[in-house]
Amino acid sequence: MRRSCICGEKTGALGIAGLWAIQDDETTFGGWTNITYKLIPGINHFVHWADPEKALQVLMELM
Repeated sequence: MRRSCICGEKTGALGIAGLWAIQDDETTFGGWTNITYKLIPGINHFVHWADPEKALQVLMELM
């Protein structure tokens, strides 16, 4: 199973802090979770609404 954590760089601070917390947990617990992290430049948390083509591109890259 593939898992990804996607966050826009213009989203609220809690979104980015959440991404960092997941990365910290993965490091703390030995990296066994194998999560792909993607910070999307210039996008907020509504990437699917603001730029659907960008959203689809990012999702396809993570597959």
